[in-house]
Amino acid sequence: MGSLMRTMYGCFPEYHTSADNLDFVKPAYLADSLEKYLKIIFILENNTTYLNLNLKCEPQLGKRDYTE
Repeated sequence: MGSLMRTMYGCFPEYHTSADNLDFVKPAYLADSLEKYLKIIFILENNTTYLNLNLKCEPQLGKRDYTE
């Protein structure tokens, strides 16, 4: 479980109140956040671990029965 935020909760007294200021929300900040989220999702989706199904020798990641 994780949480991504620009600033920790409680650092701005107007956070999640009627005094919350939308002038702080800029397109560049949203684009930067989106880029970071996409990078994190890419890593999570592509973080693959290979399992050796033949435990009697070292893993071979190439094609089997390949002869030259």
